[in-house]
Amino acid sequence: MFLQRFLYHALGTIIFVVVTMGFIMWFGYSSKSQLENITEYWQQDNKISSEQALLYSQLHMHFGYGGFIHNFKNYVLRNDRSREALIENDISEALKVVKQYTAVIYSREEREALETFQLTLNRYIEKYEIAKKLVNQGLSARDIDREVIVDDTAALAALEVLAKATFEGSQKTRHVIDNAITKAMRFANWGWVLIVLLGVMAFTIVTLLYRLTKGAEALQQAKQYIDDVIEAAPDAMIIVNIKGDILRTNIQAQKLFGYTAKEFHQVKLHDLIPRRFREQHGEYFSRAFKTPYPRSLYESTELFGVNKDNEEIPIEISLSYTMQDSETLSIAAIRDVSMRKQTEARLRLTSKVMDETTEAIVIMDSAHNIVDMNSAFCRLTGYKRDELLGQLPSVLNSEKHDQQFYQGLWKKIGEYGHWKGEIWDRQRDGELIPNLVNISAVKDDKGNVTHYAVHFADITMLKEKEQHLEQLAHFDALTGLANRMLCQDRLRAAMYRANRKQGSCALLYIDLDGFKQVNDHFGHQVGDEVLIKVALKLKQIIREDDTASRLGGDEFAVIFNEMDNCEHVEKLVKRILELLTFPVGSGERELMISASIGIAFYPEHGDSIERLMYCADHAMYYCKKNGKNNYNCFSPEIS
Repeated sequence: MFLQRFLYHALGTIIFVVVTMGFIMWFGYSSKSQLENITEYWQQDNKISSEQALLYSQLHMHFGYGGFIHNFKNYVLRNDRSREALIENDISEALKVVKQYTAVIYSREEREALETFQLTLNRYIEKYEIAKKLVNQGLSARDIDREVIVDDTAALAALEVLAKATFEGSQKTRHVIDNAITKAMRFANWGWVLIVLLGVMAFTIVTLLYRLTKGAEALQQAKQYIDDVIEAAPDAMIIVNIKGDILRTNIQAQKLFGYTAKEFHQVKLHDLIPRRFREQHGEYFSRAFKTPYPRSLYESTELFGVNKDNEEIPIEISLSYTMQDSETLSIAAIRDVSMRKQTEARLRLTSKVMDETTEAIVIMDSAHNIVDMNSAFCRLTGYKRDELLGQLPSVLNSEKHDQQFYQGLWKKIGEYGHWKGEIWDRQRDGELIPNLVNISAVKDDKGNVTHYAVHFADITMLKEKEQHLEQLAHFDALTGLANRMLCQDRLRAAMYRANRKQGSCALLYIDLDGFKQVNDHFGHQVGDEVLIKVALKLKQIIREDDTASRLGGDEFAVIFNEMDNCEHVEKLVKRILELLTFPVGSGERELMISASIGIAFYPEHGDSIERLMYCADHAMYYCKKNGKNNYNCFSPEIS
């Protein structure tokens, strides 16, 4: 990235310098051209002005009153033959000057003036020839002058035109030169831009050099950074070329293979490969350099390296490539996986043990999501593994435990790190099963909970045994009704319930009439059938929260909860008497069964179980004494 930015800056600087130098060269060339033009104008002006001035002065000298005209006048008026030579010389010089003047005039006015002057000069020459003849003839000056008089006004006017043209031409040329000088000075005033551009160019070059210096420092720092990164890398780093020469290693590589940095320069890459893999590695190495792209070497199940002591090391390799001086280099990151292999072996063993154990096990994360389980748990719940992964344990909720139960469970786990107890869970098919559950919190080195290990034990059979034992302990084996012990417990509960609601309950003590004769005539088997039949009839008449029990022999008890109305109790008792009156046997051997019932109310007749049982029992015996097949409520008179 830095090199790219630097190249952009360098390219921009070069373009700016080239443009600036081109502008300077153009400015210098233009300034030189303008100065050359001024010099040319100046030289041309000097040449033309000087030539015109010289020719005008010569023309004026040879023709004017100091020259031809003056000598011609004296020659005519004074008949001075000595002036002939002067006159002829002036004529000759004047003709030469006119011829030369033609080359230095450019305007039409000058050309017309010179032609006018030429005509006047030619007339003077003609008059001069006439004057010579007349002088030789001896005519008087007046006569000669009359014959040769010439009007020189046009010639003098032409000389004035030439003089004026010479002056104006010089002025015009000087004006052009002045304009050129002014233009050149104005153009030269832009020279300050050159100073600015030179300053900017110098600043740009200095900046580029500064960036180049900083870039070199940055590259050096980057190189040092890369060296530090390679040295600090947790993996062994080896840089090789296509020949297999080891060019660079880090300290981890030196520790892993046992070679020093200097010794590595004498070692080839294939020396770090076990002999049985070298041929295969050589083929792969050649292919890798033909198509260099980053990759991890997991083609084989196991990769091995060999250290200086010729010991094999299980390794993992990741390759990347770089270019240096147009040469492809391979960078190999090598990791010793000996510990990982051992850990994987232990994990496989642990996983196998966990999967083979008959105890159901579930692993949850800190958010109570199921992350793993064994086969026993799937068999226990009926769910498949993928159906439970990521689910909360509430998927097994049987709704037999309320929210308060689970809150208390997790509270204890938070306090003590574990919890053990019974939980009813619902299987996939909806069946409820009781489980003995042991939940343990798994913590990291900092004491933070990372997972929960949950062990399940199906206690269905245990519950069935407990239920059977409870049945034996609290229920009559023949009739299935509550026995005396359970009857007393239920009576105690009824009394507590009556106290809580400030009400009352009723206890019925029932004894069968004629049962002894049935046993004597028909046997105990028929007697048992009678007892079972009585139990069924009692279950039909009592309510769901009432209790019917067999106290022993042919004695039964019924507990009615919340019986404040004596009339209601009497209706139920009469119904019981009606149901418990039935024949046994047939014909001459038929016997009748009936019942005598005693009634006691709590708390009216007693505030204890023993007292209520006593009162109901006395009321029942009172009924038997007075004719049987009836009921009687306890009263003090009976007592």
